[in-house]
Amino acid sequence: MPQTSLKIKDKYLVIRTDIEEGKVIVKCYNSDEHFNYDINKPDRVDEDLVHTEEQIHKDLRAMAEENGHLVRQYSTDPQWNPGYIDNTEELTKTEENEKLPD
Repeated sequence: MPQTSLKIKDKYLVIRTDIEEGKVIVKCYNSDEHFNYDINKPDRVDEDLVHTEEQIHKDLRAMAEENGHLVRQYSTDPQWNPGYIDNTEELTKTEENEKLPD
């Protein structure tokens, strides 16, 4: 269940998505400043019949980043963040180069 976390002024929000019966369900939770919330009590629930979970979170994060509201450390799936750079291949090459000879 992907999660995007936002801080807007003094309000903390968590937006989660899930697939239920082939539909993307978007759930919004009010949370405390540590992004704790009751997963069983969303404050708002909507269906999205057009977008994928990934596209919902990418679009939301782009808008949130632009307005200074995205809290990356409490958001899952960092590859969906604006400006994400996948450097796993680069890290793998570096690790291979750092191996000590037998």
